[in-house]
Amino acid sequence: MRHRALVTLTGIARRLRILRGVFLDHQFDSRSPLLALSPELLNAIHSPEIVLPPRRHLEKPGGQTIEGLVFIAGLVRELEVTSAFEIGTFDGVTTWTLARNMSSGVVDTLDLPAGERAELALEDTDEEVRELVSGHVYDELPHPATIQQHWGDSASFDFSEWNGACDLVYIDGAHSEPYVESDTRNAFEMLSERGAIVWDDYWRQVDGVPRVLHKLAAPRPRRIPGTRLVVHLTPKAEALLHQAGAE
Repeated sequence: MRHRALVTLTGIARRLRILRGVFLDHQFDSRSPLLALSPELLNAIHSPEIVLPPRRHLEKPGGQTIEGLVFIAGLVRELEVTSAFEIGTFDGVTTWTLARNMSSGVVDTLDLPAGERAELALEDTDEEVRELVSGHVYDELPHPATIQQHWGDSASFDFSEWNGACDLVYIDGAHSEPYVESDTRNAFEMLSERGAIVWDDYWRQVDGVPRVLHKLAAPRPRRIPGTRLVVHLTPKAEALLHQAGAE
């Protein structure tokens, strides 16, 4: 009887933690100065057929959510991305998702080598997340686009080769304010005229990402409801999505 009561209390406590998290997430979103992406554009991005990794690779600690991967894959499809740059490889799940949903092209991905110290200040959780990586999903699963792994610190890496050439830049590196500022500045330099920038980890448990995005000049990027993602679309990218939504 005592064991059953303990199990019941444990279950109740778990549900309360989940409800508290949902409430705090809603509170964060409601106070955000960033508007949500319009339903019209979201519907366009969510309309194409996409491919996600096998279930065993999804929703691991420190990784992208299923809802986030759905958005990223749909964006790749609708914008017909052929050149993507990812800052922060982690376990390669998002890298593979980018490459698998491109018909052709190249995904360049950058990460700090294991054991190398970061040049700028980090958030407390950044080092903890790095320790979770044991391999890359893209080495295991097939993908039509080429994946080029780069190693280095994004604060000093030379991105000039990709200036104006990337249809999608995905930022999920270190989450401290200095790194997010540096990565964001480089992302805008790399962006093609029909491209998009996607930031991960815009939420209540990270300080650096919201601080940087709240300081961006108009037009501000847009939140993606139900995810931790924020997106910036160039005028041409937005026009392509409007066109797709009208078809």
